[in-house]
Amino acid sequence: VPVALWVLQAPHGTLFGIVQAREFWHSPLIPPHFASLALVVGTAIVMLLAILTSKLGQRELVSRGTLSHMGKLLAFFITVTLFFDFFDFLILSYLPTPEKMEYLNILTGSYAPFVALYIGGLFVALLILLKWGRTIKGLSVASSLIVVAVAAYRYYFVIVGQLVPLVPGLQGVPEVRYSPTGIEMIVTAGIVALVMLLYTVLTRVLPMGENIHEGER
Repeated sequence: VPVALWVLQAPHGTLFGIVQAREFWHSPLIPPHFASLALVVGTAIVMLLAILTSKLGQRELVSRGTLSHMGKLLAFFITVTLFFDFFDFLILSYLPTPEKMEYLNILTGSYAPFVALYIGGLFVALLILLKWGRTIKGLSVASSLIVVAVAAYRYYFVIVGQLVPLVPGLQGVPEVRYSPTGIEMIVTAGIVALVMLLYTVLTRVLPMGENIHEGER
């Protein structure tokens, strides 16, 4: 966790936060927001993989008590992330410049479904964890919803930040716009498939879950 936060996620968020030309990204809250979001989606993926591995392998990989404890941590991480999200939108809407107004119009217009999926997904997942956080079904549904919600956030965060022209109306300067290409999507899917293949192989080779009850005692 420290390596993921301090070596990967916080510096990753800093790369966006220091871009002064893009007001949608330029904020000191982006690095800690990326770190808290990494804790959310990382915990959700670990829980989901543990549940699926136990179900498919017909063996208890981790105890229900461990999963319940992770669910409580996940609820706390979601609360912290929503705290950052609130101030992200507050800063974006405060004393709006023409660029900020255009970002808000995009977020509340064509990209509103992605924003609703992200914020709504985290809220619903939090409610599920608070009410059914001790059940395997509740943890599975909440974790799956979080993965989808964070994927929606990552998509609109990167895309919307590049939709507003840097120098609008200037002749001879083409507008820079970006959208994922088919090749990029295929490469991403290949990386995910490779990681899942390695995980599947390692769960078959390593002695996972054999001494769980002895460790708890």
